[in-house]
Amino acid sequence: MTNPNTRGYITWHDQFTGEEIAGVNYSLALVKDELAVLRLQFDLDGKTIRQEIPMLPTNPNFGGRRWWFQCPVNAGEGNCGNRVRKLYLPRKETYFGCRKCHVLAYRSTRGLDLKCSADMLAILSQ
Repeated sequence: MTNPNTRGYITWHDQFTGEEIAGVNYSLALVKDELAVLRLQFDLDGKTIRQEIPMLPTNPNFGGRRWWFQCPVNAGEGNCGNRVRKLYLPRKETYFGCRKCHVLAYRSTRGLDLKCSADMLAILSQ
């Protein structure tokens, strides 16, 4: 972790208009040598959401240190706790979590995409 105690604001913009569509305040704090916490604050549907996400390190074979998110989503009997590289905030959800907790699948594993198939059929029938 290059700078363990940092804060900032991340924005997402519409790719066509450049308009800001979302933003998240964050702070990152090194709690102890083997634990950091990422704190997020953002507005969602008129409510301010605050979320703390633990981060855990591993030591890769090639040296250095790699930090992972620990999924903070409650899954049944407590937090999921999966160590993951990415967290997601799907539509209609309130908190960031891993793919498993949000039941997200890769497009290639969801079977036939009917809209895509209809578009392809229209192109092929011309």
